[in-house]
Amino acid sequence: MPSPQKRPLAEANVSSLKRKSLTFDMARIETRTRIPTPKPVPAAVSPSLDLLHINRLLDMNQNFVRKSKSQQVDCRRPDRSSNAEESFNRHLERQKNLEVELDSQLKDLRSKHEALQTDVVELRRTHKKILHRVSDLDTKIAAEKGRFEYSEDRIMKNVSHREQMMNLQVKDLINKLTSEYNEAKFQLQDQLAAAKNYNDEELLTEAQRLREETKELEEKYAKVVAENQRKLKEEALSLETELSKVLASKTSEASALEDQYQSKLAEFQSVEHEVKEMEASIQKLRDENSQLENEITRIKENARTFEADKVQLSKELLEAENNLAQAKAEASRWKAAVAEEGKSFGKAREQLNVHNTHRRMLEDAIMDYERGPRIYVRNSPKSSTQFAKEFSKDTCNQEMIDEFLCFVGTSVKRMLNCGIIISGHKQPGFVSQILSSSFDLILERTASAAFKGWSFEYVLRCVDVGQSPPVDLLDSRRPVSAEVRASLEDIRAQKMVIESSKDLKGIPIPEHSAGYLSILSIHGTFNGIVRQCDMLVLDISGADISRQHSLILGQDPSLKSLIDYCHSNRSLHLSQPDEQIITALEAIKQRYQK
Repeated sequence: MPSPQKRPLAEANVSSLKRKSLTFDMARIETRTRIPTPKPVPAAVSPSLDLLHINRLLDMNQNFVRKSKSQQVDCRRPDRSSNAEESFNRHLERQKNLEVELDSQLKDLRSKHEALQTDVVELRRTHKKILHRVSDLDTKIAAEKGRFEYSEDRIMKNVSHREQMMNLQVKDLINKLTSEYNEAKFQLQDQLAAAKNYNDEELLTEAQRLREETKELEEKYAKVVAENQRKLKEEALSLETELSKVLASKTSEASALEDQYQSKLAEFQSVEHEVKEMEASIQKLRDENSQLENEITRIKENARTFEADKVQLSKELLEAENNLAQAKAEASRWKAAVAEEGKSFGKAREQLNVHNTHRRMLEDAIMDYERGPRIYVRNSPKSSTQFAKEFSKDTCNQEMIDEFLCFVGTSVKRMLNCGIIISGHKQPGFVSQILSSSFDLILERTASAAFKGWSFEYVLRCVDVGQSPPVDLLDSRRPVSAEVRASLEDIRAQKMVIESSKDLKGIPIPEHSAGYLSILSIHGTFNGIVRQCDMLVLDISGADISRQHSLILGQDPSLKSLIDYCHSNRSLHLSQPDEQIITALEAIKQRYQK
């Protein structure tokens, strides 16, 4: 049995320019009139689009010409059939047409590359001009702000000085009032003491006289009693009665005098209280008079200084208002200028995004033509092999995701399966970020006009493949097989319907697992036609480096069928590698270049 021969490139079924799929003629882009002309942008264009792809196309063209010539020599042998000669001529005609088409595409690419380089230079110049203008704006704004602060500080110092002078005047007034109050207080205390020491001399003299008379009468009575005791025993009762009457009358007189004294004392106390009230009212009137005099003095003083202060403050206020108006006008002009520059910057950024989108589409088409897994590395050791994309260590996760989202979008648009394998050093949260960004893009693509009338359903499966056996993360960690024989439907894990990227936030993703697998299936229906494609994300960065090496090369039987399935479809390797992982990725690239 003769060994099968490789199919020559000339025998490929090329359908000229009407082909809609991105196969051999994927590098063809639309005419120049449909591509927006780049304008100045303050950011440099990614250096990913250089002459590398054009050189590759030139090499492909040369190889194609050499192969066609060798086939032409082999086909010069005599053939018995005239049909074979006609077939040969048709093949030659197709090859010539294809060569002409490739040459025209190369010319277009060269002209677009030169135009892009010219635009990049102009963008950098415009960016520097904008930076200089912004610097001048900052300097002028700072100078205006300094002038305004100086005028404000001067006004505040004047106000503070006036407040200090008024405080000194108030202190002097308080001291004066305090001295007058103490003087009046001492006078009242002297009057009160004199009132307390007041006595009625006549009453006291009368009382003293009565006491003396009482004493004399008592003495006389004692003498009479002593002398006449023996003689006048019979008259004793009458005398005692008379004496009692005399004593009672004298006692009543003394009591009446005592009552009169108490009434006089009460009257004196009421008079003293009235005197105090009158003194308090007099002091109150004096205080009010003093306050009125002080107020009149202050008003007179203010009236003398009011006009001068008014004129001075009016001048300062007018000057401050003029300075403020000038500063506001200048700030408004600068704000308008900054807003205008911001609009230009936004337009330029939009054009840069359009340019990056076209660049990524062109790179995706070229990598489709090269076939084999795409390999994106970040912060990788030096290697002789040139991978599809190499990022610096400062590149964030979202920048890497933006670079390969076109790969996911093209797969969904053509309803092709695709797989993403993550290896190298562990990057926490990277898988969640990939799933969320990819799902948003899938929703956007399936809602586009290309799928008008289609209905879609999105289903997710999650499996922890780092354990033996693997477990289903959506079904209480039920053991499940991760072996793929025909399709991903062989992995019979629990399916979860996803409606928005918010549903992905609750998906359990074990950060410390040696292997994590998620499968996002897109089911499309249109007029009874059912189409399905799967996006597979396999994270093996949690395993040790030696096992990652064997997994990538398909030497580990636990995930060999899954890795081979990825490589048999559109696949992408994302890695932050070390020397051992770099070796495995180089071997994968060389294996699929043969």
